[in-house]
Amino acid sequence: SLKAAGHAVVATVDKNAPPSSVMVAVRVRPQNQREINQQEPNCVTMGPDGYVAIAHAEDGTKKHEFTFDYAYDIDTEQEQVYKDLGAPILSKALAGWNGTIFAYGQTGSGKSFSMTGTADKQGIIPHMNQDMFAQIAQIQKESPDRKFLVTCSFMEIYNEVLYDLLDPTMKKGTAKDKKSSHLDVKEHPTLGVYVAGLQEIAVDSHEKIIQLMDQGNEMRAIASTAMNATSSRSHSIFIIRMLQKEVIAGQQKDTRATINLVDLAGSERQAKTGATGDKLKEGANINKSLSSLGNVINALAEQCKKPNKKVFIPYRNSKLTRVLQESLGGNSVTVMLAALSPANYNFDETLNTLQYADRAKSIQLKAKKNTQMTEVGQLKAQVEELRRQLEEAARNGGVAAGPDSGVSEAEKRAMEHKYEEQLAEMNLVLKSQFEEKEREAKKREEERQALLREQAEAREAMLAEQDAQRKAMLQSGTRDWVRVILQTARAESVPFAQAVDALNDQQLRAYERLSEQMTFIGVLKTAVQAEIRTYARTELDQSTLPEEQQLDDASRKVLMDQILIKLKNFKEESGKALKLREEVDNVLGQLEAVVAQQRETFRAEAEAALAEEFGDDTLGEYEKRLKEKALERLEDDFKLFAEYAQEHRAKMLNPMEDPEAVAGIKELASSLDHTVGGELDQVEKRLKTLDERGGADPAAREGMSKRVQVLQKEQKILKEVASRSDLAKTLPAIVHVLQGVVTRAAKRVTAKDKMKEKTLAAKEAQVQALRAESEQIRKQLFDENMALKEANALLQQHLDAAQAQVKQLGHDLETA
Repeated sequence: SLKAAGHAVVATVDKNAPPSSVMVAVRVRPQNQREINQQEPNCVTMGPDGYVAIAHAEDGTKKHEFTFDYAYDIDTEQEQVYKDLGAPILSKALAGWNGTIFAYGQTGSGKSFSMTGTADKQGIIPHMNQDMFAQIAQIQKESPDRKFLVTCSFMEIYNEVLYDLLDPTMKKGTAKDKKSSHLDVKEHPTLGVYVAGLQEIAVDSHEKIIQLMDQGNEMRAIASTAMNATSSRSHSIFIIRMLQKEVIAGQQKDTRATINLVDLAGSERQAKTGATGDKLKEGANINKSLSSLGNVINALAEQCKKPNKKVFIPYRNSKLTRVLQESLGGNSVTVMLAALSPANYNFDETLNTLQYADRAKSIQLKAKKNTQMTEVGQLKAQVEELRRQLEEAARNGGVAAGPDSGVSEAEKRAMEHKYEEQLAEMNLVLKSQFEEKEREAKKREEERQALLREQAEAREAMLAEQDAQRKAMLQSGTRDWVRVILQTARAESVPFAQAVDALNDQQLRAYERLSEQMTFIGVLKTAVQAEIRTYARTELDQSTLPEEQQLDDASRKVLMDQILIKLKNFKEESGKALKLREEVDNVLGQLEAVVAQQRETFRAEAEAALAEEFGDDTLGEYEKRLKEKALERLEDDFKLFAEYAQEHRAKMLNPMEDPEAVAGIKELASSLDHTVGGELDQVEKRLKTLDERGGADPAAREGMSKRVQVLQKEQKILKEVASRSDLAKTLPAIVHVLQGVVTRAAKRVTAKDKMKEKTLAAKEAQVQALRAESEQIRKQLFDENMALKEANALLQQHLDAAQAQVKQLGHDLETA
């Protein structure tokens, strides 16, 4: 049918076809800072005409030499790399040849730098994007009827699963799961191997391509390893498709070309990357797919060396080789850029990369110029040929229209009309085919943008809900207010988040210690206040109670000792609290400095982004408004952080500003003033008595005069303490005065104790003297008693003798 004919594709071999083998270039990067610090020797030598040599700098192994199409040393400019590798691919693509550029090398060897580059040193892809639209503009300027449709796709192969990086519903980074992928590798007899379900986004400027690349790169699986802080955990392929419609000598044809820009994940060694868990699994899948790619390259190289031998090419062993099947051994002009690390530490990996690239040189390609010719063109050529033949026959008097020619004029006109109608119909088919594809691409882009808008609106609603939750958390007095307020800013920058989290953890720990310290100080304050109230009541009672009921000096000294000890503890612990408070304040200051610096960084980046144009083919003003809102949100967060930082400082308890503690110190000052006043009265009375008596010891009088001065100074200090609320000054002052009062009380108690001891000794001596005198009297009485007993006994004897005589005389008288 005409419609089927309109879609037929014819691939023709161009006489000026590009080289039939893979073009291979190698590029060595400078040593990184880690390698410089370790003083790693170089193992790679670059020479002219694509010469590369590698030799181990330490064990003296054999030198390995290679020759490639291009060899770039560390000082090669990005523009030169693009001129040699990227520009020819673009030139061929504009002429209808498929092209592929893929970068290979170990992780951290500089693949992404060569392919993408930096803002000031753009790589192959940005250069190609700008050059492509510049050349398209020039071609259309020279041939206004020539139309171009450029579409882009972006996919990654992560853990052997294909993901569309331009799908707004796709999860970011390494959070992807197999169920979310709807892509599959298919093969078509005309189109070859392709990825079914992969979006094609129409683009009309290199800025739009950069936007799509940025969106896709944001979705890529990236993680940090010991070898590379931003290590790609997947292979990515950015695909540019160009469809041209042109009219040449009245004929219409389509020219198609596909450019695959492949950024392969770097090969890894677990011993060097330190990968574990999911990263180890990702590294294993990366190495597996790269190994499959190596097997394919080996098989293709062997096939080229032995064309008569049937060699099995294991394209289906991995998704990577299956997707790159056309690029490696099919319809494509292919360039391989091998990225090298110069450090001797990476000798094995670098040698492997060079051997890999060397094998790729021998791969033979089957690149064809892709032109889409339809039967309408062939038909139109036949019509023109028929017209030429008929006109020539008429001029030469040959068979012409009429009865003798067998072709009447009417039949001729009918035949021409029929061919012209067929031509118009085929023109319509051809036109609808190109425009339908253009409309379909734009329709898909509109649907994608609509989905992005829905996601943006949902994100705004989610942010509003998060704001409400955050407000509730802040109102509840959460201690983790720093992370709550800076949640959005922390998500924007990993280094900023790490710095903020580290300082916030330090601030929380210091604040926790400060809170514990203030609790302990509160306990001390309660205890000392109780002692002060007891002392105040005691001093008040001293003036009203009889002397025998008053508290003696020893008991008062014990009470004042307790107060003095607790006040000293309160002063010491308050000093610790002030240091902790200063630590919290210092950390808050560091946090404020980090936030202020990041605020300026975000502001500069946002201003640069807002200065860019937002074309009609993107989200336009809506996207610009979102960026402005994002900046406003960050600004609001930074302002809120500054407010909460000041509020946090104000809420930090200062033991030197505690009203209850101030009141207790004033009460103690009042009571001590009463005590010191009483002491002063006693000393002044004693001094007056000495003056009245006269003849007092000058040294004793001078000592008493000095004591009067000390007591008067203490009274002055106590009056000042009672009138002020600055504990930082009044607390040391009252501790000084109390120390003096306690010291003098201790001396008085000691003096009284000594007096008691002296009195007791005198009384003891008196007792001993009385005891001795009593003993002497007792002994004297005993001696006198014994003498009396002896005299009495003698008298008794005399009496007995006299009685005996009287009795004898009586007897004698009776006898007589």
